[in-house]
Amino acid sequence: MKPLRELREEKHLKEQYKDFVNSFVGPIPIDKFLVKLLPSQTLPELGHINFGKVAQAKTSEAACRALMQAGGHFCPNFKFTHISSTINDDIVQGLRPHVACYRKHTSRIREPADDWQAMEMFVVIGDKDEEDPWNVDPNTKPSQQDPTWRGRTRAITYATAQFLHQMRVFAFSLAIYGPCARLFLWDHSAVLVSEAFDYVAYPEFMVAFLHRFNGLGPAERGWDPTVEPAVYAEAGMLTSAIRAYFEDVKAHRMPMLLDVHKTLDKRYPCYKVHLDEAQCGQSCEIIIRRPFVLPRSLMSRSTKGYIGYHLQEKRLVFLKDFWPAEHSQKPLNEIDAYRLLTSHNIPRLPNVLYAGYVSTTEGADQQMLSLHHANGHGRYELAWQRHGEAKERKHLRIAQDIAYPMDYIRNSKQLVSVIRDALTVVQEAARKAKVLHCDISSSNIMLSADGRGILNDWDNVRYAGSADSGPAGTWLFASILTYPGANRRHTVRDDVEACFWVLILQAYRLLEYDQLAETPSVFFMLNDITGKSKRNFLLDRTIEAPHFESAPLNDVILRFRKLLADHHVTISPIKDGTDAITLLDEALRRTDWPEADAHHTALQWEPEVPTDPFSVREYVSGWSAEELDFFNKPEYWQLAASETEPIEISAPIPAVERTDSSTEPTSLQDSQLSSQCVKPQTHSKTRRRGLQEPGESPLPPKRRRLR
Repeated sequence: MKPLRELREEKHLKEQYKDFVNSFVGPIPIDKFLVKLLPSQTLPELGHINFGKVAQAKTSEAACRALMQAGGHFCPNFKFTHISSTINDDIVQGLRPHVACYRKHTSRIREPADDWQAMEMFVVIGDKDEEDPWNVDPNTKPSQQDPTWRGRTRAITYATAQFLHQMRVFAFSLAIYGPCARLFLWDHSAVLVSEAFDYVAYPEFMVAFLHRFNGLGPAERGWDPTVEPAVYAEAGMLTSAIRAYFEDVKAHRMPMLLDVHKTLDKRYPCYKVHLDEAQCGQSCEIIIRRPFVLPRSLMSRSTKGYIGYHLQEKRLVFLKDFWPAEHSQKPLNEIDAYRLLTSHNIPRLPNVLYAGYVSTTEGADQQMLSLHHANGHGRYELAWQRHGEAKERKHLRIAQDIAYPMDYIRNSKQLVSVIRDALTVVQEAARKAKVLHCDISSSNIMLSADGRGILNDWDNVRYAGSADSGPAGTWLFASILTYPGANRRHTVRDDVEACFWVLILQAYRLLEYDQLAETPSVFFMLNDITGKSKRNFLLDRTIEAPHFESAPLNDVILRFRKLLADHHVTISPIKDGTDAITLLDEALRRTDWPEADAHHTALQWEPEVPTDPFSVREYVSGWSAEELDFFNKPEYWQLAASETEPIEISAPIPAVERTDSSTEPTSLQDSQLSSQCVKPQTHSKTRRRGLQEPGESPLPPKRRRLR
């Protein structure tokens, strides 16, 4: 029987693999892969080249040395380095690629952040006698009958980790299994996989890839041109701002964000994100490090949320970086929603500082490179095809004030006030802007710094009454008429009812109630995907509601419940949120609200000030020892504004495109890889001040100071 740890790891890997099912496209003919995805480069004279030692190597380290010896002079700007097989990284689950590709002048790698920031490409080298796991269709769920899924999952894990640690649009990778190799291109729409080619018998394909990759500019290698490395002083500003935030928490001036300390994780590089000046009206730069919100999968919107430092406003902000799908049936995205809502002066929205598309250096919107091949527009047959067309995704960013979860409410009156604020937004958005939120949940109704409610996360917004307004939302809080299979349009009444279910759940989680009363299980009721339990709770008066210590809250729940019940039995159908807002206003005017009836079993709004200024062990219960140890080390708090005390950040990454435009070759000369004798040339590029290639040594300290 397998140990529990192995079973858990296997379950995690299978879940990760399932997210990629129906995302692989291939096997693409190797000549087409080179022609379509890497700009044309005239091949140098091959001469006598032998990759046989790579195929015969018994270890990945020996294969790496043989690869450099045989093909290194065709890729003079880069080096392939064997790296350790394990790393203390919670995202990669203890896995790392065998070989990593770096720029040749990369400084010495000392920290995991240096490693990730400088990595250009990962190389998978199969174990001895390991078969090529890509010989079967990867668009099938992993099973015991197909043991090769583990080999494919290994590449998925490496690519996911690379995108998580780097600011990328796409990435290339190479896999070697004995005498055969494959090329890969990864982005958020699909994974393009080349056919297996024998690089020993036909070395021109491997040489062509190395030589072409050597000539690519940063953006052509997949780097986001709007991001550059943060200099030492800028990294120190982020550290200083996080430290000041915790001082405010100890002084009870700000609520506590549970995982904000992970922002300074030293395993992640520190970047400076440039937001489009044309869209925000001024220069806007944000310093970020580790994502505060991690994406579920690379094959999705891949939403990453950062707590970052706004250089111009000199304060912490929240930055949302994501790749939503673009299609004609959804005319509104989150950026459009915020612009529309702001133009109608809708209250209690997050304070959005910037919302816009991320552009290339040419000014076009960043898009997926794999889309053309994923949708079968290439003039060749593929054995693995997606089921349905791949979604076009565009890169968006939103910067806003930090919002806090409802876990920090002080009492039941504040909870009701927050729900009232959310209902006001729902009501005004539907009445003035004619749009619906369509995803009311406990994670989207949040608190501002002053404790008021705001309605956040408008990425599922729809026009009221539009053709795309089918059932939507988080099913845990969905109205009883919008469950799977319901053939009806989403209405403002569904958002109003969702606010009621959020109220029930948050009251049950955060407030004191009579545990001896015979009340239904709230969590079972909300988790019933059929909606029958919710319907019974609303319509069956014999089912008691949870009884809380707050009498006004009990009255609110009973009246709100009756309002919805009368609506569903058509005694008194509601048109919008007016009646719900009225009953909440009446309750909030009562004077018998308890001052502090929130039990806070998980979090503390007003924690005791710890004796050790660098310890947060007394702050919050429920943190792991590893997480708490982060702040127990004073060196994490040392600022880096001077040359004598630098923050240990890694070498810079690129932020500029290649200046010379490449034309797509159409002749067969490219696929036949012409044997014209040309000396390999290093890539010449135009650089803006302060922006470097990955792995370049930082500028001298005196030139790196902020002025």
